[in-house]
Amino acid sequence: MADRKLVDGTWAKELDQPVDLVIKTKCPTKWKIVDMESGKAYIGTDKNKTFQYWEPVDNERLKNIESELKELNKQLSKHIRFIDDTYEGLKNPINAARRWLGR
Repeated sequence: MADRKLVDGTWAKELDQPVDLVIKTKCPTKWKIVDMESGKAYIGTDKNKTFQYWEPVDNERLKNIESELKELNKQLSKHIRFIDDTYEGLKNPINAARRWLGR
């Protein structure tokens, strides 16, 4: 067995024999797979023919998805910071109430 280097620098064991990875779904276009060795991404298709189940993600679509993901991550981080800051000011009153109530 050989090892294969993945794009993130980690290694994956190569098996002696191939295995089938099967997805049964009524909505194939919601699925995405990524070859972690090459970095190429594929989206499921509704073509029910061998070797046509997956089609490459076009780079423009991938860039749009990545851009949206970054924006969502920024918004989520901002929201989490807001919650943390808000809760920070409530810690002392909550602890005082717990002490007063004996909990």
